[in-house]
Amino acid sequence: MGEFGEILRDYLETLAKLRAQGASEDGIRDAFLQFLRTAFPRLSAAEPFWLEKHIPALRVRGGFADTLYGDLIFEFKRRLDDASRRKGQEELQRYLSNQTPPDRYFGILTDGEMLEVYALRDGELTKVDELKLDAEKADECHLWLDCYLFHEKNLVPTANDVALRFGERSPTFWHSLRLLRSVWQRAKDTPSVQTKFAEWQSLLSIVYGSLVGDEELFLRHTYLALFARVLAFVVIQRRAPNESELDGLVTGETFERLGLDNFVTDDFFAWARDDAETATLLRSLATHLTASYDLSAINEDLLKELYQELVDPQTRHDLGEFYTPDWLAELTLRKAGFPSSPVPRPTPLVPSLLDPACGSGTFLFTAIRLLREAGFQGAELVNFCASHLAGVDVHPLAVTIARTNFVLALGDDLRAYGKHFSVPIFMADSLNLSEVPVDLNSLAKLAGKKRQPNLPTAFHLPAGLASQPEKLNDAIDALLAFADPKYDETDARKGFKAQLENLGIPPEQMGFW
Repeated sequence: MGEFGEILRDYLETLAKLRAQGASEDGIRDAFLQFLRTAFPRLSAAEPFWLEKHIPALRVRGGFADTLYGDLIFEFKRRLDDASRRKGQEELQRYLSNQTPPDRYFGILTDGEMLEVYALRDGELTKVDELKLDAEKADECHLWLDCYLFHEKNLVPTANDVALRFGERSPTFWHSLRLLRSVWQRAKDTPSVQTKFAEWQSLLSIVYGSLVGDEELFLRHTYLALFARVLAFVVIQRRAPNESELDGLVTGETFERLGLDNFVTDDFFAWARDDAETATLLRSLATHLTASYDLSAINEDLLKELYQELVDPQTRHDLGEFYTPDWLAELTLRKAGFPSSPVPRPTPLVPSLLDPACGSGTFLFTAIRLLREAGFQGAELVNFCASHLAGVDVHPLAVTIARTNFVLALGDDLRAYGKHFSVPIFMADSLNLSEVPVDLNSLAKLAGKKRQPNLPTAFHLPAGLASQPEKLNDAIDALLAFADPKYDETDARKGFKAQLENLGIPPEQMGFW
Protein backbone atom coordinates (compact mmCIF):
# COMPACT_ATOMS: atom_id res chain seq x y z
CA MET A 1 0.00 0.00 0.00
CA GLY A 2 3.05 2.24 -0.43
CA GLU A 3 1.68 4.30 -3.32
CA PHE A 4 -1.58 4.98 -1.50
CA GLY A 5 0.36 5.99 1.61
CA GLU A 6 2.34 8.59 -0.37
CA ILE A 7 -0.82 9.97 -1.97
CA LEU A 8 -2.48 10.20 1.44
CA ARG A 9 0.56 11.92 2.95
CA ASP A 10 0.64 14.49 0.12
CA TYR A 11 -3.07 15.17 0.52
CA LEU A 12 -2.82 15.73 4.28
CA GLU A 13 0.03 18.18 3.71
CA THR A 14 -2.10 20.03 1.14
CA LEU A 15 -5.03 20.06 3.55
CA ALA A 16 -2.88 21.56 6.31
CA LYS A 17 -1.77 24.38 3.95
CA LEU A 18 -5.36 25.07 2.90
CA ARG A 19 -6.43 25.36 6.52
CA ALA A 20 -3.55 27.69 7.28
CA GLN A 21 -4.73 29.88 4.40
CA GLY A 22 -8.31 29.92 5.71
CA ALA A 23 -9.70 27.82 2.83
CA SER A 24 -13.47 27.61 2.36
CA GLU A 25 -15.57 24.47 2.61
CA ASP A 26 -15.61 24.32 -1.20
CA GLY A 27 -11.81 24.44 -1.26
CA ILE A 28 -11.57 21.55 1.22
CA ARG A 29 -14.17 19.60 -0.74
CA ASP A 30 -12.31 20.03 -4.03
CA ALA A 31 -9.00 18.93 -2.48
CA PHE A 32 -10.64 15.89 -0.89
CA LEU A 33 -12.33 14.78 -4.11
CA GLN A 34 -9.09 15.21 -6.03
CA PHE A 35 -7.36 13.02 -3.44
CA LEU A 36 -9.97 10.32 -3.95
CA ARG A 37 -9.67 10.45 -7.74
CA THR A 38 -5.89 10.16 -7.49
CA ALA A 39 -5.89 7.41 -4.87
CA PHE A 40 -8.61 5.34 -6.57
CA PRO A 41 -8.11 5.67 -10.35
CA ARG A 42 -10.60 2.88 -10.99
CA LEU A 43 -13.55 5.00 -9.89
CA SER A 44 -16.43 4.33 -12.25
CA ALA A 45 -17.00 7.09 -14.76
CA ALA A 46 -20.61 5.95 -14.90
CA GLU A 47 -21.11 7.07 -11.31
CA PRO A 48 -19.35 10.42 -10.95
CA PHE A 49 -19.28 12.75 -7.98
CA TRP A 50 -22.26 15.05 -8.27
CA LEU A 51 -21.67 18.48 -6.79
CA GLU A 52 -24.47 20.50 -5.27
CA LYS A 53 -25.58 22.33 -8.41
CA HIS A 54 -26.10 18.97 -10.18
CA ILE A 55 -28.39 17.26 -7.66
CA PRO A 56 -31.66 19.17 -7.34
CA ALA A 57 -33.37 15.94 -6.27
CA LEU A 58 -31.62 16.33 -2.92
CA ARG A 59 -32.93 19.83 -2.38
CA VAL A 60 -34.70 20.38 0.90
CA ARG A 61 -35.44 23.48 2.90
CA GLY A 62 -31.92 23.60 4.21
CA GLY A 63 -30.41 23.87 0.72
CA PHE A 64 -28.27 21.39 -1.23
CA ALA A 65 -26.05 18.55 -0.09
CA ASP A 66 -22.40 19.20 -0.94
CA THR A 67 -21.66 16.01 -2.87
CA LEU A 68 -23.38 12.80 -3.86
CA TYR A 69 -21.59 9.60 -4.86
CA GLY A 70 -23.67 6.45 -5.26
CA ASP A 71 -25.39 5.87 -1.93
CA LEU A 72 -23.19 8.39 -0.09
CA ILE A 73 -24.10 11.99 0.72
CA PHE A 74 -21.19 14.19 1.79
CA GLU A 75 -21.43 17.30 3.92
CA PHE A 76 -18.19 19.30 4.23
CA LYS A 77 -17.25 21.65 7.07
CA ARG A 78 -14.11 23.71 7.56
CA ARG A 79 -13.69 22.27 11.05
CA LEU A 80 -15.69 19.69 12.97
CA ASP A 81 -16.25 21.58 16.21
CA ASP A 82 -19.42 21.18 18.27
CA ALA A 83 -21.38 23.89 16.47
CA SER A 84 -20.50 22.79 12.93
CA ARG A 85 -21.08 19.15 13.84
CA ARG A 86 -24.60 19.88 15.12
CA LYS A 87 -25.40 21.87 11.97
CA GLY A 88 -23.99 19.15 9.74
CA GLN A 89 -25.99 16.48 11.56
CA GLU A 90 -29.19 18.47 11.07
CA GLU A 91 -28.45 18.81 7.35
CA LEU A 92 -27.68 15.10 6.96
CA GLN A 93 -30.89 14.21 8.80
CA ARG A 94 -32.87 16.17 6.20
CA TYR A 95 -30.90 14.89 3.21
CA LEU A 96 -31.12 11.24 4.24
CA SER A 97 -34.83 11.49 5.10
CA ASN A 98 -35.43 12.75 1.56
CA GLN A 99 -34.08 9.53 -0.02
CA THR A 100 -36.00 6.38 -0.99
CA PRO A 101 -35.43 4.16 0.87
CA PRO A 102 -33.54 6.28 3.42
CA ASP A 103 -31.79 3.37 5.16
CA ARG A 104 -29.85 2.52 1.99
CA TYR A 105 -27.88 5.78 2.17
CA PHE A 106 -25.00 6.96 4.31
CA GLY A 107 -24.21 10.53 5.21
CA ILE A 108 -20.54 11.46 5.67
CA LEU A 109 -19.77 14.57 7.66
CA THR A 110 -16.16 15.61 7.13
CA ASP A 111 -13.63 18.41 7.41
CA GLY A 112 -11.38 16.59 4.94
CA GLU A 113 -9.49 14.72 7.65
CA MET A 114 -12.07 13.30 10.05
CA LEU A 115 -14.89 11.36 8.38
CA GLU A 116 -17.99 10.63 10.48
CA VAL A 117 -20.52 8.23 8.98
CA TYR A 118 -24.22 8.60 9.77
CA ALA A 119 -27.30 6.64 8.79
CA LEU A 120 -31.01 6.70 9.54
CA ARG A 121 -31.88 3.84 11.85
CA ASP A 122 -35.58 3.67 12.69
CA GLY A 123 -35.94 7.28 11.62
CA GLU A 124 -33.17 8.59 13.87
CA LEU A 125 -29.79 9.87 12.68
CA THR A 126 -27.21 7.49 14.11
CA LYS A 127 -23.43 7.67 13.95
CA VAL A 128 -22.29 4.26 12.70
CA ASP A 129 -18.57 4.70 12.03
CA GLU A 130 -15.71 7.16 11.79
CA LEU A 131 -12.20 7.42 10.39
CA LYS A 132 -9.40 9.92 10.88
CA LEU A 133 -7.10 9.96 7.85
CA ASP A 134 -3.60 9.15 9.03
CA ALA A 135 -0.61 8.47 6.78
CA GLU A 136 0.82 6.15 9.46
CA LYS A 137 -2.29 3.95 9.12
CA ALA A 138 -2.48 3.94 5.33
CA ASP A 139 -3.58 0.30 5.01
CA GLU A 140 -6.48 0.79 7.41
CA CYS A 141 -7.52 4.01 5.65
CA HIS A 142 -7.40 2.39 2.22
CA LEU A 143 -9.60 -0.53 3.27
CA TRP A 144 -12.08 1.75 5.04
CA LEU A 145 -12.43 4.11 2.07
CA ASP A 146 -12.71 1.27 -0.41
CA CYS A 147 -15.43 -0.48 1.58
CA TYR A 148 -17.54 2.63 2.05
CA LEU A 149 -16.94 4.44 -1.20
CA PHE A 150 -15.69 2.48 -4.10
CA HIS A 151 -16.49 -1.23 -4.22
CA GLU A 152 -13.33 -2.12 -6.15
CA LYS A 153 -13.56 -5.36 -8.15
CA ASN A 154 -11.60 -8.61 -7.95
CA LEU A 155 -10.40 -8.05 -4.41
CA VAL A 156 -8.90 -10.96 -2.50
CA PRO A 157 -11.52 -11.40 0.24
CA THR A 158 -10.62 -11.09 3.90
CA ALA A 159 -12.71 -11.53 7.04
CA ASN A 160 -12.29 -7.85 7.90
CA ASP A 161 -13.33 -6.73 4.44
CA VAL A 162 -16.41 -8.98 4.43
CA ALA A 163 -17.46 -7.64 7.84
CA LEU A 164 -17.14 -4.04 6.62
CA ARG A 165 -19.07 -4.61 3.40
CA PHE A 166 -21.79 -6.87 4.80
CA GLY A 167 -21.76 -6.29 8.58
CA GLU A 168 -23.99 -4.13 10.73
CA ARG A 169 -22.31 -0.88 9.66
CA SER A 170 -22.96 -1.51 5.98
CA PRO A 171 -25.89 -0.28 3.88
CA THR A 172 -26.22 -3.83 2.53
CA PHE A 173 -27.01 -5.15 6.00
CA TRP A 174 -29.59 -2.49 6.80
CA HIS A 175 -31.28 -2.80 3.43
CA SER A 176 -31.43 -6.60 3.89
CA LEU A 177 -32.79 -6.27 7.41
CA ARG A 178 -35.52 -3.94 6.17
CA LEU A 179 -36.56 -6.56 3.61
CA LEU A 180 -36.50 -9.37 6.19
CA ARG A 181 -38.68 -7.37 8.58
CA SER A 182 -41.23 -7.03 5.82
CA VAL A 183 -41.10 -10.77 5.06
CA TRP A 184 -41.37 -11.56 8.78
CA GLN A 185 -44.56 -9.53 9.17
CA ARG A 186 -46.20 -11.66 6.51
CA ALA A 187 -44.87 -15.00 7.75
CA LYS A 188 -44.57 -14.82 11.53
CA ASP A 189 -48.10 -16.07 12.34
CA THR A 190 -47.71 -19.19 10.19
CA PRO A 191 -47.61 -22.30 12.43
CA SER A 192 -44.49 -23.72 10.75
CA VAL A 193 -42.66 -20.41 11.17
CA GLN A 194 -43.72 -20.17 14.81
CA THR A 195 -42.30 -23.66 15.34
CA LYS A 196 -38.96 -22.76 13.74
CA PHE A 197 -38.73 -19.63 15.87
CA ALA A 198 -39.49 -21.64 19.00
CA GLU A 199 -36.89 -24.30 18.12
CA TRP A 200 -34.30 -21.59 17.55
CA GLN A 201 -35.12 -20.00 20.92
CA SER A 202 -34.84 -23.35 22.66
CA LEU A 203 -31.39 -24.07 21.25
CA LEU A 204 -30.15 -20.59 22.13
CA SER A 205 -31.35 -21.18 25.70
CA ILE A 206 -28.88 -24.08 25.85
CA VAL A 207 -26.07 -21.88 24.49
CA TYR A 208 -26.70 -18.93 26.82
CA GLY A 209 -28.54 -20.50 29.75
CA SER A 210 -31.75 -18.50 29.27
CA LEU A 211 -34.21 -17.48 26.58
CA VAL A 212 -32.27 -14.60 25.00
CA GLY A 213 -33.58 -14.89 21.44
CA ASP A 214 -36.01 -12.20 20.29
CA GLU A 215 -37.39 -11.45 16.83
CA GLU A 216 -34.70 -8.88 16.00
CA LEU A 217 -31.89 -11.33 16.77
CA PHE A 218 -33.70 -14.03 14.79
CA LEU A 219 -33.75 -11.74 11.74
CA ARG A 220 -30.03 -11.01 12.15
CA HIS A 221 -29.30 -14.72 12.28
CA THR A 222 -31.49 -15.25 9.22
CA TYR A 223 -29.58 -12.56 7.33
CA LEU A 224 -26.25 -14.19 8.08
CA ALA A 225 -27.57 -17.67 7.22
CA LEU A 226 -28.84 -16.40 3.86
CA PHE A 227 -25.58 -14.55 3.22
CA ALA A 228 -23.65 -17.78 3.88
CA ARG A 229 -25.84 -19.68 1.40
CA VAL A 230 -25.29 -17.09 -1.32
CA LEU A 231 -21.54 -16.97 -0.65
CA ALA A 232 -21.23 -20.76 -0.90
CA PHE A 233 -23.20 -20.87 -4.14
CA VAL A 234 -21.15 -18.11 -5.77
CA VAL A 235 -17.88 -19.80 -4.74
CA ILE A 236 -18.96 -23.19 -6.07
CA GLN A 237 -20.56 -21.97 -9.29
CA ARG A 238 -18.45 -18.86 -9.97
CA ARG A 239 -21.60 -16.93 -10.82
CA ALA A 240 -24.69 -15.40 -9.31
CA PRO A 241 -27.76 -17.64 -8.99
CA ASN A 242 -30.46 -17.36 -11.64
CA GLU A 243 -34.12 -16.78 -10.85
CA SER A 244 -34.97 -20.48 -10.75
CA GLU A 245 -32.25 -21.13 -8.16
CA LEU A 246 -33.03 -18.39 -5.64
CA ASP A 247 -35.71 -20.12 -3.58
CA GLY A 248 -33.65 -23.32 -3.58
CA LEU A 249 -30.85 -21.43 -1.82
CA VAL A 250 -33.21 -20.95 1.13
CA THR A 251 -34.60 -24.47 1.22
CA GLY A 252 -31.42 -26.31 0.21
CA GLU A 253 -32.80 -27.80 -3.01
CA THR A 254 -30.34 -25.83 -5.15
CA PHE A 255 -27.42 -27.25 -3.17
CA GLU A 256 -28.81 -30.78 -3.35
CA ARG A 257 -28.79 -30.48 -7.14
CA LEU A 258 -25.13 -29.49 -6.85
CA GLY A 259 -24.39 -32.65 -4.83
CA LEU A 260 -24.29 -31.09 -1.33
CA ASP A 261 -26.84 -33.27 0.41
CA ASN A 262 -26.92 -31.78 3.90
CA PHE A 263 -25.40 -28.34 3.38
CA VAL A 264 -28.79 -26.69 3.91
CA THR A 265 -31.57 -28.68 5.50
CA ASP A 266 -35.03 -27.34 6.24
CA ASP A 267 -33.46 -25.36 9.06
CA PHE A 268 -34.67 -22.53 11.28
CA PHE A 269 -33.82 -19.92 8.66
CA ALA A 270 -35.80 -21.46 5.80
CA TRP A 271 -38.88 -19.63 7.08
CA ALA A 272 -38.16 -16.81 4.58
CA ARG A 273 -38.77 -19.00 1.52
CA ASP A 274 -41.27 -18.27 -1.27
CA ASP A 275 -41.23 -14.50 -0.89
CA ALA A 276 -40.38 -11.94 -3.55
CA GLU A 277 -38.50 -9.72 -1.11
CA THR A 278 -36.34 -12.65 0.01
CA ALA A 279 -35.46 -13.20 -3.66
CA THR A 280 -34.56 -9.50 -3.94
CA LEU A 281 -32.30 -9.81 -0.90
CA LEU A 282 -30.52 -12.90 -2.27
CA ARG A 283 -30.09 -11.32 -5.68
CA SER A 284 -28.59 -8.18 -4.13
CA LEU A 285 -26.12 -10.14 -1.98
CA ALA A 286 -24.99 -12.19 -4.98
CA THR A 287 -24.48 -9.06 -7.06
CA HIS A 288 -22.34 -7.44 -4.35
CA LEU A 289 -20.22 -10.57 -3.93
CA THR A 290 -19.59 -11.21 -7.61
CA ALA A 291 -18.89 -7.52 -8.27
CA SER A 292 -16.35 -7.13 -5.47
CA TYR A 293 -14.33 -10.30 -4.93
CA ASP A 294 -12.08 -12.80 -6.58
CA LEU A 295 -13.66 -15.79 -4.84
CA SER A 296 -11.08 -18.22 -6.18
CA ALA A 297 -8.58 -16.77 -3.70
CA ILE A 298 -10.06 -17.62 -0.28
CA ASN A 299 -7.37 -18.39 2.28
CA GLU A 300 -8.99 -17.60 5.63
CA ASP A 301 -12.22 -18.00 7.59
CA LEU A 302 -14.20 -15.24 5.88
CA LEU A 303 -17.27 -15.41 8.10
CA LYS A 304 -15.75 -15.34 11.59
CA GLU A 305 -15.81 -11.57 12.11
CA LEU A 306 -19.22 -11.19 10.51
CA TYR A 307 -20.51 -14.01 12.72
CA GLN A 308 -19.12 -12.46 15.89
CA GLU A 309 -20.53 -9.06 14.93
CA LEU A 310 -24.09 -10.24 14.29
CA VAL A 311 -24.58 -13.05 16.83
CA ASP A 312 -25.70 -11.12 19.89
CA PRO A 313 -22.29 -9.58 20.68
CA GLN A 314 -23.34 -8.29 24.13
CA THR A 315 -24.42 -11.72 25.33
CA ARG A 316 -21.31 -13.30 23.86
CA HIS A 317 -19.11 -10.77 25.63
CA ASP A 318 -20.86 -11.31 28.96
CA LEU A 319 -20.32 -15.06 28.70
CA GLY A 320 -16.71 -14.80 27.56
CA GLU A 321 -17.54 -16.38 24.19
CA PHE A 322 -14.81 -15.53 21.71
CA TYR A 323 -13.30 -17.34 18.78
CA THR A 324 -9.84 -18.65 17.96
CA PRO A 325 -7.72 -16.47 15.65
CA ASP A 326 -6.48 -18.16 12.47
CA TRP A 327 -2.82 -18.05 13.49
CA LEU A 328 -3.52 -19.84 16.79
CA ALA A 329 -5.64 -22.49 15.05
CA GLU A 330 -2.79 -23.15 12.62
CA LEU A 331 -0.18 -23.34 15.39
CA THR A 332 -2.34 -25.75 17.39
CA LEU A 333 -2.95 -28.04 14.43
CA ARG A 334 0.73 -28.14 13.53
CA LYS A 335 1.57 -29.05 17.11
CA ALA A 336 -1.07 -31.80 16.87
CA GLY A 337 0.68 -33.34 13.88
CA PHE A 338 -0.87 -31.78 10.79
CA PRO A 339 1.86 -31.61 8.13
CA SER A 340 3.74 -28.36 7.57
CA SER A 341 5.06 -29.27 4.12
CA PRO A 342 4.20 -31.62 1.22
CA VAL A 343 4.07 -35.24 2.35
CA PRO A 344 5.35 -38.19 0.27
CA ARG A 345 3.11 -40.86 -1.20
CA PRO A 346 1.89 -43.26 -0.02
CA THR A 347 0.59 -40.77 2.52
CA PRO A 348 1.87 -41.25 6.08
CA LEU A 349 -0.51 -41.08 9.01
CA VAL A 350 -2.24 -37.67 9.25
CA PRO A 351 -4.31 -36.92 12.36
CA SER A 352 -8.07 -36.87 12.38
CA LEU A 353 -9.84 -33.84 13.83
CA LEU A 354 -13.08 -33.63 15.80
CA ASP A 355 -13.95 -30.13 16.97
CA PRO A 356 -16.70 -30.56 19.61
CA ALA A 357 -17.51 -26.82 19.79
CA CYS A 358 -16.57 -25.72 16.30
CA GLY A 359 -18.16 -22.26 16.27
CA SER A 360 -17.65 -20.76 12.83
CA GLY A 361 -15.36 -23.65 11.88
CA THR A 362 -11.94 -21.98 12.06
CA PHE A 363 -10.06 -25.15 13.08
CA LEU A 364 -11.72 -27.21 10.34
CA PHE A 365 -11.09 -24.53 7.71
CA THR A 366 -7.44 -24.29 8.75
CA ALA A 367 -7.05 -28.08 8.75
CA ILE A 368 -8.25 -28.26 5.14
CA ARG A 369 -5.84 -25.51 4.13
CA LEU A 370 -2.94 -27.34 5.76
CA LEU A 371 -3.93 -30.60 4.06
CA ARG A 372 -3.91 -28.83 0.70
CA GLU A 373 -0.46 -27.39 1.44
CA ALA A 374 0.66 -30.96 2.24
CA GLY A 375 -0.29 -32.07 -1.26
CA PHE A 376 -3.83 -33.31 -0.79
CA GLN A 377 -6.06 -32.29 -3.68
CA GLY A 378 -9.05 -33.34 -5.74
CA ALA A 379 -11.00 -36.44 -4.69
CA GLU A 380 -8.24 -37.46 -2.26
CA LEU A 381 -8.70 -34.23 -0.29
CA VAL A 382 -12.51 -34.38 -0.32
CA ASN A 383 -12.61 -38.04 0.74
CA PHE A 384 -10.05 -37.49 3.50
CA CYS A 385 -12.04 -34.55 4.88
CA ALA A 386 -15.28 -36.53 4.77
CA SER A 387 -13.82 -39.40 6.81
CA HIS A 388 -11.26 -37.66 9.08
CA LEU A 389 -12.71 -34.23 9.93
CA ALA A 390 -15.89 -33.43 11.84
CA GLY A 391 -17.41 -30.59 13.81
CA VAL A 392 -20.21 -30.24 16.36
CA ASP A 393 -21.91 -27.17 17.79
CA VAL A 394 -25.16 -26.53 19.64
CA HIS A 395 -25.56 -23.01 18.25
CA PRO A 396 -27.90 -23.26 15.25
CA LEU A 397 -26.25 -20.47 13.29
CA ALA A 398 -22.73 -21.68 14.09
CA VAL A 399 -23.49 -24.96 12.32
CA THR A 400 -24.62 -23.09 9.20
CA ILE A 401 -21.52 -20.89 9.19
CA ALA A 402 -19.13 -23.78 9.89
CA ARG A 403 -20.61 -25.80 7.05
CA THR A 404 -20.18 -22.82 4.76
CA ASN A 405 -16.54 -22.39 5.75
CA PHE A 406 -15.97 -26.12 5.19
CA VAL A 407 -17.34 -25.80 1.63
CA LEU A 408 -15.32 -22.62 1.01
CA ALA A 409 -12.14 -24.36 2.19
CA LEU A 410 -12.64 -27.27 -0.25
CA GLY A 411 -13.43 -24.81 -3.06
CA ASP A 412 -12.52 -26.04 -6.54
CA ASP A 413 -11.73 -29.54 -5.27
CA LEU A 414 -15.33 -29.96 -4.16
CA ARG A 415 -16.58 -28.31 -7.35
CA ALA A 416 -14.79 -30.95 -9.44
CA TYR A 417 -15.59 -33.86 -7.10
CA GLY A 418 -18.46 -35.14 -9.22
CA LYS A 419 -20.15 -37.11 -6.42
CA HIS A 420 -22.57 -36.31 -3.64
CA PHE A 421 -20.99 -34.95 -0.47
CA SER A 422 -22.31 -34.51 3.08
CA VAL A 423 -20.58 -31.85 5.15
CA PRO A 424 -19.46 -33.56 8.40
CA ILE A 425 -20.67 -30.84 10.76
CA PHE A 426 -23.59 -31.52 13.07
CA MET A 427 -25.82 -29.70 15.51
CA ALA A 428 -25.65 -31.26 18.97
CA ASP A 429 -24.67 -30.48 22.55
CA SER A 430 -21.22 -32.02 22.98
CA LEU A 431 -21.46 -31.72 26.77
CA ASN A 432 -24.68 -33.68 26.88
CA LEU A 433 -24.62 -36.07 23.96
CA SER A 434 -26.74 -38.66 25.70
CA GLU A 435 -29.80 -36.47 25.32
CA VAL A 436 -31.60 -34.67 22.52
CA PRO A 437 -30.31 -31.06 22.46
CA VAL A 438 -33.88 -29.70 22.43
CA ASP A 439 -36.17 -30.05 25.45
CA LEU A 440 -39.29 -31.20 23.60
CA ASN A 441 -41.69 -30.17 26.36
CA SER A 442 -40.26 -26.63 26.50
CA LEU A 443 -40.24 -26.46 22.73
CA ALA A 444 -43.91 -27.40 22.53
CA LYS A 445 -44.73 -24.77 25.15
CA LEU A 446 -42.78 -22.09 23.28
CA ALA A 447 -44.62 -22.96 20.06
CA GLY A 448 -47.99 -22.79 21.83
CA LYS A 449 -48.70 -26.43 21.06
CA LYS A 450 -49.42 -29.59 23.02
CA ARG A 451 -46.72 -32.20 22.71
CA GLN A 452 -47.70 -35.45 21.03
CA PRO A 453 -47.85 -38.36 23.53
CA ASN A 454 -45.79 -41.55 23.29
CA LEU A 455 -42.99 -39.99 21.25
CA PRO A 456 -39.40 -40.96 22.16
CA THR A 457 -37.14 -38.36 23.69
CA ALA A 458 -33.94 -39.76 22.19
CA PHE A 459 -32.62 -41.77 19.26
CA HIS A 460 -29.63 -44.08 19.60
CA LEU A 461 -27.24 -44.44 16.68
CA PRO A 462 -25.24 -47.68 16.43
CA ALA A 463 -21.60 -47.12 17.37
CA GLY A 464 -20.50 -48.90 14.21
CA LEU A 465 -21.82 -46.00 12.13
CA ALA A 466 -18.96 -43.84 13.43
CA SER A 467 -16.63 -45.63 11.00
CA GLN A 468 -19.05 -45.15 8.10
CA PRO A 469 -19.58 -41.39 7.87
CA GLU A 470 -21.63 -41.47 4.67
CA LYS A 471 -24.04 -44.03 6.14
CA LEU A 472 -24.18 -42.03 9.39
CA ASN A 473 -25.13 -38.92 7.44
CA ASP A 474 -27.79 -40.87 5.56
CA ALA A 475 -29.28 -42.11 8.83
CA ILE A 476 -29.42 -38.58 10.24
CA ASP A 477 -30.93 -37.30 6.99
CA ALA A 478 -33.60 -39.99 7.26
CA LEU A 479 -34.41 -38.85 10.80
CA LEU A 480 -34.82 -35.30 9.56
CA ALA A 481 -36.89 -36.29 6.54
CA PHE A 482 -39.46 -38.30 8.48
CA ALA A 483 -39.72 -35.74 11.28
CA ASP A 484 -41.67 -33.60 8.81
CA PRO A 485 -45.17 -32.77 10.16
CA LYS A 486 -46.67 -33.85 6.81
CA TYR A 487 -46.23 -37.50 7.94
CA ASP A 488 -48.52 -38.96 10.59
CA GLU A 489 -46.84 -41.16 13.21
CA THR A 490 -47.62 -44.46 11.47
CA ASP A 491 -46.34 -43.37 8.06
CA ALA A 492 -43.25 -41.78 9.58
CA ARG A 493 -42.37 -45.00 11.43
CA LYS A 494 -42.85 -47.15 8.32
CA GLY A 495 -40.91 -44.82 6.06
CA PHE A 496 -38.06 -44.38 8.54
CA LYS A 497 -37.84 -48.13 9.13
CA ALA A 498 -37.70 -48.85 5.40
CA GLN A 499 -34.98 -46.23 4.92
CA LEU A 500 -32.86 -47.74 7.72
CA GLU A 501 -33.25 -51.23 6.25
CA ASN A 502 -32.13 -49.89 2.85
CA LEU A 503 -29.01 -48.56 4.59
CA GLY A 504 -28.35 -51.92 6.22
CA ILE A 505 -29.09 -50.62 9.73
CA PRO A 506 -31.33 -52.81 11.95
CA PRO A 507 -34.11 -50.41 13.03
CA GLU A 508 -34.18 -51.78 16.58
CA GLN A 509 -30.61 -50.47 17.05
CA MET A 510 -31.95 -46.94 16.74
CA GLY A 511 -33.99 -47.32 19.94
CA PHE A 512 -37.21 -46.41 18.16
CA TRP A 513 -39.00 -49.77 18.20
